[in-house]
Amino acid sequence: LSTFAAPRLDLGEGLRAKPRAAWGRFMLLIRSIAELAVVPPGPIHGRSMGRLERIQDASLLIDGRAIASFGPQSSVEVPVGCRVIDAGGG
Repeated sequence: LSTFAAPRLDLGEGLRAKPRAAWGRFMLLIRSIAELAVVPPGPIHGRSMGRLERIQDASLLIDGRAIASFGPQSSVEVPVGCRVIDAGGG
């Protein structure tokens, strides 16, 4: 039995040093994602399990602990004060 440890996201010393309540609203945008796989909502059955939508040159916006939006890079707005990570096409 093996386990998988997710990589840690380094958000900088300034963010780690503050208590969670002092963070306020944390928003993160990951842009320039070469390909983002999208799983359809709800249960999937039969042949639909083999279908996977892919978005090229995508962005993913995280608001707090939830995904707020995703899609082609040109369709995701960058909120003011949002931290941005450029995936560099990877």
